[in-house]
Amino acid sequence: AVDVEGGRARGVRTSGGRIDAPRIVNAAGPSAARVGRLTGLDLPVLPRRRHIFFTEPFPELPGPVPLTTDRASGFYFRKEMEQVLLSPGDVEDVGDDFDVAVDRAKIGETVEKAIHRLPILEKARISGGWAGLRPLTPDDHAEIASVLARRTGPQGDTFELERDRAGRHGSIMKYNLSKGA
Repeated sequence: AVDVEGGRARGVRTSGGRIDAPRIVNAAGPSAARVGRLTGLDLPVLPRRRHIFFTEPFPELPGPVPLTTDRASGFYFRKEMEQVLLSPGDVEDVGDDFDVAVDRAKIGETVEKAIHRLPILEKARISGGWAGLRPLTPDDHAEIASVLARRTGPQGDTFELERDRAGRHGSIMKYNLSKGA
């Protein structure tokens, strides 16, 4: 449970006892909205299902191949050892952050997009796949309220970001956007 005092999270209670904390970071991923409700926050984070399928070994596509995305359709693929990982780029609100069933009908959509972008994949055979949840906002993007500072360092630019909803909570994160990566 999250302890809230004066409208701010002040700590958490676990089976091992209370832990006081000046800041609490909600890193619950697809369950972030449910965890946020423990503190009275309504976070606009939705558990969105995305599929990935993989082929049988497919040496016809030489590797390694980096993650490659078709921005128009959302389809992406990459070579992983001898197999090719394929995703239709689907983003579907399943309304639940526990049940992530694979929709086998997505295989056809994936194969169609794959052959359109990389015709040699017509010779490949799908071997299996899975579905997972991604934490996304209603517009399918991450949400950042403000950039506090930008600094240039030896590893590249560092951005300090703050996300503070109506003063009720906040956290600072640093991202190192390495040049040339």
